[in-house]
Amino acid sequence: MTEIIVDLRIINKEGSIRAFADITFPTDIGEITGKGFKVFEKDGNAPWVAFPSSRNQKDGKYVYYPIIETSKLTKKRLTEMVLKEYQKKVNNNSDGVF
Repeated sequence: MTEIIVDLRIINKEGSIRAFADITFPTDIGEITGKGFKVFEKDGNAPWVAFPSSRNQKDGKYVYYPIIETSKLTKKRLTEMVLKEYQKKVNNNSDGVF
């Protein structure tokens, strides 16, 4: 397998979260799947992607810690893939393979 696969699920609930996505990456030793990407869209602004994170409370405030870290270029490319699949799903035309 040489393709990165985006499995995106649109949700129809109130709020700014529009979709959840998992991304499967091929490697020399097998596939790795990153779960928990989120697509947000708020107040008519362009949609954006949040990478998986964990939430903890510190000094009475919530602090988010990344679960997946990448270079800026990799983050940009993965974000573009998720948003492309999101637009396809919104337009009812998806295959999820890149």
